[in-house]
Amino acid sequence: MFATRRTLAALALATTALATSAALAAPAHAAGATVSKSGTAVKIVGTTGNDSVDVTDFANGTVRVSSILHSVTAGAGCTQLGAVVQCTGATRIQVSMSSGDDTARITGPLPATMSGSAGVDRLSGGSGNDSLSGGSGNDFLFGNGGADFADGSAGTDSCSSETEVNCES
Repeated sequence: MFATRRTLAALALATTALATSAALAAPAHAAGATVSKSGTAVKIVGTTGNDSVDVTDFANGTVRVSSILHSVTAGAGCTQLGAVVQCTGATRIQVSMSSGDDTARITGPLPATMSGSAGVDRLSGGSGNDSLSGGSGNDFLFGNGGADFADGSAGTDSCSSETEVNCES
């Protein structure tokens, strides 16, 4: 019986060591966009990977940002509420995506400036007056409500706004 206890203890120790090394070797969950506030502007900055952000703004100046791909991180002037970042006192939104195939959607009345970069970007403004720029790549730009401006830039771009530049469809 003594040998059995020793064997069980050795097995438990080996299992614990194996589980610990597997946990340490696992890749970390990729961080997503960072959300901060400068003055009355909420700034959303993407990563060099593929980002997807959903921005909901309310008439009272509250903005909430979430993502289905990666966690979003609260920067200066904003608060982390679980998987959501919230900023208050906003009068406009600035979205700057980086390289990668990015998606950014805004729901609400605040005006927004949205820019993609390299990659296939999908930018959708809210009901305010928005300015959208796709950057290089084949992009999809949708102004939705408001008096919107879309610049597809390089690539074969699809735009839907009141004013369109460098848009092929």
